[in-house]
Amino acid sequence: PAQNSTRAPFPGRAGAPAGGRRALRVLVVEDNAVNQKVAVRHLEKLGHAADVAEHGARALEMLALQRY
Repeated sequence: PAQNSTRAPFPGRAGAPAGGRRALRVLVVEDNAVNQKVAVRHLEKLGHAADVAEHGARALEMLALQRY
């Protein structure tokens, strides 16, 4: 079965990380769609970007493809 994953783009200048820190790309592992959206939006407001994996096995696949 196809596994869904979401790649959120780096935020469109919604805010840069505080203190001049660089933006991070974060892997959010969460099976609840509402919690996924909340986590991604919160990270974007902090100036970061997020990818979402719905379960641990998908997270491991994504970790093999990109460094977080």
